[in-house]
Amino acid sequence: MGNTIPNAKASFELLKDLNPETANLQAEILISAIHKIQYQSNTNSYFYFYFPIVSHILYYKPQQETALLKFLVGPNFANGISEVDEMISIIKGAMDFKLKENNFYLTPESQFWVINELQKLETEIQREYRQLLERTGGIKSMFQFKQHPIHHYSSFHSFLPLKLSNAKPALFFLPEA
Repeated sequence: MGNTIPNAKASFELLKDLNPETANLQAEILISAIHKIQYQSNTNSYFYFYFPIVSHILYYKPQQETALLKFLVGPNFANGISEVDEMISIIKGAMDFKLKENNFYLTPESQFWVINELQKLETEIQREYRQLLERTGGIKSMFQFKQHPIHHYSSFHSFLPLKLSNAKPALFFLPEA
């Protein structure tokens, strides 16, 4: 896990102090700490790890969507979701699913953001999707990877970090089939 635990702890400490009066500089420090977590798992676990963090921050600091939406869009992209409406629906469904398991999974602020603000970000989600598509050379999902002519890579996981130069390999960590 390397730096996951220390960076997650630092992020949590900063996240606890996030509120409407939090200075933009403090929010940027928090986002920087989140980017350093390097959580490595499969796409679903990765999404569920970052979902409460990202939605809580975006409630208070919606202008940070450019730095944070990739944590929600990327795993869904890797799972083959390419339509914005479908992606928004899956994110909302994930909220309902996780809240049935644990009422405290998302803060009230996170829930408000998902219900009332997420759908307003269709353009931004589409931008993230296009950027991921460009970085992967047109490969839209792990499923499409299997038909890709680059056959000397053992898995989609091996391929994507080479193409996604400024994304963490954890974003697309997929187990071997």
